Amino acid sequence: MSTRTDASDTSSTSDARDTSDTSDAVEVLDAVDVMDGLAAVEAMDVMKRYAHLWQGPPYPRRWVLWDTAGDVLVFDRDGNCPVDIDDGAVRCEVLRRMREAGVPESDDYPGRPCA
Repeated sequence: MSTRTDASDTSSTSDARDTSDTSDAVEVLDAVDVMDGLAAVEAMDVMKRYAHLWQGPPYPRRWVLWDTAGDVLVFDRDGNCPVDIDDGAVRCEVLRRMREAGVPESDDYPGRPCA
């Protein structure tokens, strides 16, 4: 009977070990989900900085897309200059959202003559 008790003690210890390994894995996955969530929130915050480029009033458009020789720029008609967007991935997403919103795009210079 003592042998049987030892065997059941071993299995319960093993079961406890398996449960802690599983809970450790769940904690790691939860940490990864949190980090992915933080990255998504940071990306949304970055995009919010540029939201005015595609959410502005439909007419007259302050911001338009200017298709230069092989490069598309966001152009600010009031400032009479291109909008600086450093991050290439963010720039692509801004262009996509502006096109989706129907922002005009042309290869004609959209600004006023420089003084």
